Amino acid sequence: TGGWVDVWYDWTDRLHSHVGYSIDDPFNGDITTGRTYNQFYFANLSYDLTKKFLVGVEAGQWKTNWAGKLPGDSFRLEFVAKYGF
Repeated sequence: TGGWVDVWYDWTDRLHSHVGYSIDDPFNGDITTGRTYNQFYFANLSYDLTKKFLVGVEAGQWKTNWAGKLPGDSFRLEFVAKYGF
């Protein structure tokens, strides 16, 4: 079972944000190697410097369980610069 949701809001014509959540929880009997559970939350904020160039930042929290390995948890802070063409 699993799913993903993302909500987008335009604060102004140039300032935007997304908030979201995702989960993947397969039937553990089907897993011999790899992930047995994965979920994350995220929120971001981006600003259009021009119509084609934006900059932004995203924060996210991840939790992953593995078959035969210790679980992994992480907090990520990522910066982005994107040019659309």
